[in-house]
Amino acid sequence: MAEKLVNQPPITDLSSSAHLQTPLDTEGRFSFNEARTIVDSGEGYYTPIDDWSRPLSPMETGTDIPLPIISYKQRSAKPNRHHGYYYERHYLKGPEPIRALRHSRLQRVNPSAHEIYHKHYFGTLMPASEPTVARGVILNSAGYVPHLGVVIRRKDITIRELTNQERNRLRSRNVFLSEQTRKIGDFLMRYALDQPLDHVKQSQIEEFLSLTPRKVAKDERLRRRKLHLGLRLTNIAIGVAVDPLEDEYQNARHNLALRSGVPGTAWHLAKGLVRGREKKSIDILEDRLIDDFGVAA
Repeated sequence: MAEKLVNQPPITDLSSSAHLQTPLDTEGRFSFNEARTIVDSGEGYYTPIDDWSRPLSPMETGTDIPLPIISYKQRSAKPNRHHGYYYERHYLKGPEPIRALRHSRLQRVNPSAHEIYHKHYFGTLMPASEPTVARGVILNSAGYVPHLGVVIRRKDITIRELTNQERNRLRSRNVFLSEQTRKIGDFLMRYALDQPLDHVKQSQIEEFLSLTPRKVAKDERLRRRKLHLGLRLTNIAIGVAVDPLEDEYQNARHNLALRSGVPGTAWHLAKGLVRGREKKSIDILEDRLIDDFGVAA
């Protein structure tokens, strides 16, 4: 059932004890504020409320992805670029994960609908953890389309289920975009290198760490072997980072909720986003493994 939002009574606080994330504090850290609330529609989306009782962008329940804007006016106008994640300038000044998330989801919308949307919604709820950010970055980079949308007709705003025609239009390559993909890749690579590698055979890690700079300096065979082991461990780390998202990614593909032509797995999508960073990350991985496993290099 569609819910019309314009000229309705103020949104009621249904969860005064909700523990949600606020804009970043002055030191750029993730910070929390128990005064935030959430209004759950019970129909597949929720609306966060900020500290000033203002509604933020409606989010899809389960994925925590902002609902897309649907409009039927000014199709010939040059489209605006709408950032799905915004809260004044906090995303611009935030830490690496927050900036990566902001860069991962832009939607091309007509100017009048864009203006009406921002007059009604005053920002986007920030994720509370890096795994949540990584999940959003992967889904957004695949052009994920929620099953509901914020439909704007003139000055009326309605939230309802997307039609097949609307869904197909949103899945086209030129609707959901990403920007500054270098920064997105930097975040994903760093996030992957932070993942635990406890399940990797100790012998592989010991061999990798035993190939010290001194040992490989004059031996091309050993240099190639260390590079091979380093790339293998890096690929494993990427897999550990995205494996929790794989089922959700595959379900979205099956339900035609991703952009047409996306990679077949979340791992392949992530590999494309971090391409060119693997070799540069081997030294970082080596330092981390020395700390984690206590193996002297």
